[in-house]
Amino acid sequence: MRLLMLAAEILPFMATISPLIGAASVAVVSRLNPLLARPTALSNAVLTFMLLGVSAWHYDPNRVDHRGRFDVSQMEVSFGWLAESPSVANADESHLRRGIDVRLSFGFDGLTLWPAVWIALAVWVAVLIPGTRVSESASAYCIALLFGEGCLLASLTSRDAVTSLVSFEMSLPVLYFLIGRWGGRERRMAAGRFLIYQLVGCGLTLLGTTLIAVSWPWVRSDFDVRRSPLVFDSSGLVEGLQAMVARNEVAVQLWSDLAPWGYVLLVLGLAIRLPAFPFQAWYVTTLEAAPAGVSGLVAIALPQVAFCGWVRFAMPLFVEQAVELSWLLGVAASVGALHAGLRAVSQSNLRQLAAALSMGWLALALLAMRLPSREGLAGAWLLIQSQGLAVAGLFSFVGLLHSKFGDREPDAIESLAFQRPRMASMLIALLVGSGAMSFGCGAGSLLALSLLTWENVPFAACGIAVTLLLLWSMFATLQRALFGRGASLKDVAQLTQSRQATERLAIAQRSSNVADASVSSTALQRFDDLALQEFIALTPFVLLLTWLTLAPAFVLERGESTLSHLLKHSERRTEMKAPSAPDSR
Repeated sequence: MRLLMLAAEILPFMATISPLIGAASVAVVSRLNPLLARPTALSNAVLTFMLLGVSAWHYDPNRVDHRGRFDVSQMEVSFGWLAESPSVANADESHLRRGIDVRLSFGFDGLTLWPAVWIALAVWVAVLIPGTRVSESASAYCIALLFGEGCLLASLTSRDAVTSLVSFEMSLPVLYFLIGRWGGRERRMAAGRFLIYQLVGCGLTLLGTTLIAVSWPWVRSDFDVRRSPLVFDSSGLVEGLQAMVARNEVAVQLWSDLAPWGYVLLVLGLAIRLPAFPFQAWYVTTLEAAPAGVSGLVAIALPQVAFCGWVRFAMPLFVEQAVELSWLLGVAASVGALHAGLRAVSQSNLRQLAAALSMGWLALALLAMRLPSREGLAGAWLLIQSQGLAVAGLFSFVGLLHSKFGDREPDAIESLAFQRPRMASMLIALLVGSGAMSFGCGAGSLLALSLLTWENVPFAACGIAVTLLLLWSMFATLQRALFGRGASLKDVAQLTQSRQATERLAIAQRSSNVADASVSSTALQRFDDLALQEFIALTPFVLLLTWLTLAPAFVLERGESTLSHLLKHSERRTEMKAPSAPDSR
């Protein structure tokens, strides 16, 4: 039992380094036999997914530490000998150590556990369904994909702000090459725009984090006249600053001068990386131009990293600023959501539709994140999880369409149900799951419309309008996929027969005899629809979307304890600072 507990403690570190080991293994195996590169990468992706699944199963949201407090970061492994900070015992000594307290520590909390699982799932599907352009250099694609997965997992599991930001920035060049090397027609422009925006967002976030860390010695100068080291531990820095500001007037004065600047830097970094209006163009361009698997990974990973960093580090520190500027975030989210909804209604291409849907859902999540309240943040967190799975599933489906039909995607999904039943059933399941998520957004906006004050009613009404636009676009796509664009059942049957005859005739002209033509036609009919392994690869997205829609409590209970801990000092101040708050009597 003791060995099992020890193994559970190092699961975050094992899951983080597993993709890096897999990338090195693929590099070695590809030298010996290039045909074994993809199987090696696939086995490593499955291993990482299993490690994270065990971590999710082992996680206990109600566990407390020896002081009776909620143990927010569980299964944590630390390497404190790499950077030891001075202890309280030697604080009176003259040789007080100076420097930067950066610790190599990995662990999970309720906010980062599930995003890590979804990232591993997206990488597994990206290796299993690589796309047509990847066949020429599969080993390089798998190495880059696994290395990027390891960096993204490190940015979520790292318990230090600096190592988390450095890990995320290490993933950006990898994603840049994945987009620019194996993307679509506009891949170079999309890759350049992606890298520029992400570097700017990371730079702003790093400046804001550094400003907060540098202010720590100044804020605590009233308690300790000696200079203390720069601390970058996220939870310790947040709790220390909250405690200092709560009981010391000098700390309040210093923090009131620094907080607005830190808030502006971090909120701009959030708006770029989430993304929010007016920084949505790079996100849509990236999703449309990147390979299908990489698009799913970007839709899952980047919003998750931005949300977790904002909730774990920024929002507990900047309660007053968040309340005062909530109208600005609400306006940006509303404009971006309306833009995404109108864009989704006008799309006929499935890839562009999925990008517009993702943009709309993220804008609705930002609309729920305006105020630092536990209910709104929990809803936004669940919405970001659901949109990542839905978009990853849709882009995986788009990747299969491109591998079978090339660039004829809008024509390929016309009357899909009468020609390719497996493909039609998978598309229907993914769109219906996305529609159920949109219904949830509409219900939440309707509830907010009935409970909030008049100042917040326009934002709730905007959420309902955007939900209706997203639902309309999904229903229009379903109608087109099932029956064609305004066609009757008789017309659809005739169109299906004519297309099959045209395909057989083209195959017969390229074949040397009639027997070869009939065999090729039979093979083409089997190839047009989803193969069994492709159908199985898309099934987890459908099952997870169904699970999050029908029974989200299992996912939510692992995140609510972390949210409660992070916002326990700010909920009372939120109620006091909120404009026109309703009377509790």
